[in-house]
Order: sequence, then C-alpha cells, then structure tokens
Amino acid sequence: MRGKKFFLIAKIMLLVFLLSDYSVALCSELNGEWKYHEGDLLVAEDKAELWLQSAIANDQEWKSFDFPHQPPLSVNTNVVWLTTTLPKGQYISPLLFFTTTEQSFRVYLDKKMIYQYGDLQYKRFSYGMSWHMVALPEEYEGKNLTFQMYSNYPDRLGIFDRMMLDDSVRQTIRLFQYDAMYVVAFPVTIFMILIMICYYLSMHKHYKLHVYAMIFFSFFALWLVAASNTKLLFLNFPVIWWYLLLLSVYSMPIFLNLTVYEVIEDNKKKKIKLVVAYYIVLALIAIIGECIGLSTMNYLLSPFYISGGIVQSYVAYQLAVSAYRGNEDSKVLLIGLMGLPLAALYDGLGAHFRIVPWVTHVTPLGIFAFAFFILRILSYNVRKEQELTDLALNLQDEIAVVTQKSQIDALTKCYNRNKFNEALEKEVALSSHNASPLSMLMIDIDFFKRINDTYGHDIGDEVLIRFTEVIRTKLDKRHIFIRYGGEEFIILCRDSDKEEASQLAELIRRTVEDSILLEDEKITCSIGVSQWRNTGTNNGNFLKRSDLALYAAKNRGRNKVIVEDEI
Repeated sequence: MRGKKFFLIAKIMLLVFLLSDYSVALCSELNGEWKYHEGDLLVAEDKAELWLQSAIANDQEWKSFDFPHQPPLSVNTNVVWLTTTLPKGQYISPLLFFTTTEQSFRVYLDKKMIYQYGDLQYKRFSYGMSWHMVALPEEYEGKNLTFQMYSNYPDRLGIFDRMMLDDSVRQTIRLFQYDAMYVVAFPVTIFMILIMICYYLSMHKHYKLHVYAMIFFSFFALWLVAASNTKLLFLNFPVIWWYLLLLSVYSMPIFLNLTVYEVIEDNKKKKIKLVVAYYIVLALIAIIGECIGLSTMNYLLSPFYISGGIVQSYVAYQLAVSAYRGNEDSKVLLIGLMGLPLAALYDGLGAHFRIVPWVTHVTPLGIFAFAFFILRILSYNVRKEQELTDLALNLQDEIAVVTQKSQIDALTKCYNRNKFNEALEKEVALSSHNASPLSMLMIDIDFFKRINDTYGHDIGDEVLIRFTEVIRTKLDKRHIFIRYGGEEFIILCRDSDKEEASQLAELIRRTVEDSILLEDEKITCSIGVSQWRNTGTNNGNFLKRSDLALYAAKNRGRNKVIVEDEI
C-alpha cells in the first residue's frame, strides 16, 4: 500500500513537471543569432547609448556565440555586451523574462536603455540571484536587444539561466510554474521535520539519527525557499537569499552523511566520518574565505560539485555493501542517497556547468526518496517501541501476579505477613493525610495448639479455612485481612476509631463462637484492639499495643475483646 502511494505521488510530480514544460513551450525563446562584444571597461550611463551606437555601427567588433552558453571571454573579464534581434510574435503586452546570478546589467532596445539592475560596479557581496521582467513596446519586432553586463565573477558573466519572450500574463503564470517543484516539496519537507520532532519528543530513541535528519531537512527547506522565484515577491533581497542558498548547499551534505553514519555498521563508521570531515572543512574554507573577501563560496562551487559526486559515489558504494550484507536501513537510505544527488546533478549540468542548454528543477523531487527512508526508519522504530512496550506491560503483569501470589496465604487466601508492612505503611500515610482514624484488630484462635494435637494438622487447616471464611462475611472494602502467623490474624480498619473497631471485633467474636468450625468442639477467639496515634511514634508501637491488648484478653479467660485502654 505504501509503495502504491509513493508511486502515485511520483506520477503527480511528473505530471506537474510536464505541464510546466508544456506551458514554457508556448512562449518564444530568443534562440536567434547572438553576438558579444568584450569590454575591458565600463561605459557610464550617460555615454552608454552613444557608445552603443558607435559599437553597433562597427559590426566587425561583435562576435557570434552559441546562446545560451557563456560567450568565450578572456580571463578576468568583468564586462561584456550581448546583442540579438527580437523575433516576430503577436503579444498584446510583450514581456521579457530572464534570470541572472551575480550580475548587474543594463538593457537597451535599439540603443535606448529600458531597464537596469544594480550599479555595474564592484560590490563586496555582489548582486545575488534574481529574476527580471522587462516590458517591451508593442513594436518590438526586429529591434536590437542589447545587454551591458558586469560581474565580480568572470565564470558568471554573460549567462542567463533562462530567457523567454511572452505575454505579460503568461510570464507571470510561468513565474509560479517554475516554482511548482519547490511548492510541492516544501510542505513535504516541513511535514517530515514535524514528524521527527514529535517522534524525538515522545520516544527519545535513536535521537542522533533523527536530529541529523531533522537538520538536513531544515537546510533543505531553506534551500527550497532560497532557490525559488516567488520569494522575491515577498522579500526582495537577492543577495541575502543567494548567501542563504549557498549556506544550505554547503551544509546539506554534512548532515546527510551524518545520517548515513548513524545507520551504517560500526566497522564502516570511520570511513563515513572522514567524508563528513571533508565536507565540514570545505564548508569552513568557503565561509571563512567569503568573510575575508575572497569570494570562496562562489568559486568553490565547481570543485564542491565535482568532488561531491565522487565522494557521494563512494558513500553509496559503502551503503550498497552494507545493504548486501543485510542492513535494511542501509538499503532504504541508499535509495535516498542516490535519488537526491542524482536529481541535483541533473539540474547542475544545466544550471551550473552549462553542459546542457536547458535548466531543470527536479532536485526538489529528490527529497521524496530521502523522505521514504525517514518514514521507513520511523515505522520500524515505532514497531520496535510498541514491541518493547508490550513486552514491558507483559512483564509488569507477570510481576504483579508473582507479587500478589507472594503476598497471599495459600491456605486461607488472606494476605500474608509479606503484605503486612506495605499495607500498614500505606494505611498510616492515608490516615495522616486525610486526618482519618485507623484501627487494628489482632485475633488469635483460642487453644488452637490443642486442636492440632488432638485432631491433627489437616483438621487444624480446615478450622483455619472455615475461621477466615466466617470472618470475611463481616468485612468490607475498608478492611484488610492478614494472616500474621499460625493462628494469629490482623485486620486493619480504615476510617474506624477504636470504639467502632471494638464493635466489629465483638461482632466477629460472637459470630465465631456461634459458628460450627469443628464438630463436637466449640471454637472461640480472643481479640485485641488499638488505634493509630499520629504522634510521631513508629508503626511498631501501633502493633505492640494491639498485641498487648490481645495478651490481656487471653489472660482474662479468652473469648474476649480487649481495647488498649482496658489493659
């Protein structure tokens, strides 16, 4: 069932992706002839139109290049001019849509500037990643579209992530369509974070695995927002978003591989630890270098991607070996570890390395593969937790049964002496807390030794059984009936003072006397009564007073009830 749901989600994602591509196909791509003019200096805004007019007139200075690839610029070039002729089209409100990374530029239509982004000069934190919509006049067909571009980074100069000419309404819709994958993946990522938080707070098991995965998903959620287009509609800070994007890119592999570290066997953990250390060192170099002005977060991206592909292949191999040897967690994690990096590599071929002419956005879908691993781990752990809980409950039940058996007298079914101290302590505490009375009856069968000697112990046991059965008929839930030893019994009387307890004792004495417990033999009992005194004295004094009252009843002829005050 889970597999069917997973594939259903995958099909929906594919449909969204295809619909997005279909919508893009309806627009005009500027795939005509593109030319570039490499500039080694910036032209001021007030002189740019005159310079452009002169440059265009001298067509020999312009060279063709394969758009959308980067023009073949000289080393350390920071300025370039790009130009093309706008194609024919029938748009009511034509709009040019494109995205740039770490570039500032001006846009000219037939030598007249119609749009500018940034100051076209060096900036400490550059210009970030941003999309642009440039309105064109209705008579745009056949006119020259020219860009004057500047970048701190020569490897970024003259590159557009995508460029489309279309009606303004469809361009706006396209802006959201580009983010379809991000929109789909974001709630799934947040949902996974919440699941792991709840699991961590409730279970407290395997906490490192889930903390690492939780942090990974958090950085992935940050990356989804930073990489999306629509974020700029709410917070238009391209530079900040760009650095948040880079931070998440450098951080995700660290926590992804820490998750692997928690899953893989102990004999392979050292290898994964080295992989984690590599990513940490690389991230620190990138961040520290950026802070001191070396622009390392941008320049290290290419070696980061290339080395990351090699390193992650090695990690995947270790997981594959682990899975082959029977590690189910490694087998499931291998799916996530393969799915997410492969999706990122596919996007990177177009977005970063420009090896392919198109820019795709399938990386967000890679999170479903990793989420599948997390759900598998959580499901497994929940089952194990439930099994342990059931086992603990069974053990508790067994312990309770054993404990109860150890506190029950096998012959009379009364509580035995093992229960006495526990029951007395509990009842004394309850009496002190509620300020309610507590009394004790100590009962002894008269001349019981003579019964054993005359009739034998089997008959004596029969007498004990019938004796306790008779007494039980006079007790209720307030009374705790205990066989203290031999023929001695104790009854703890909750919410009863010594007067009420003595009345119960007298009722028991008469009932025993009137009952036939042994043919041709009258059986009687003597009872001593005392009341708990909440004066800081110990429980032993309470018991001793009952014992002294019982001793007095025997000395005064037996078959009597004596209260402690009558001693």
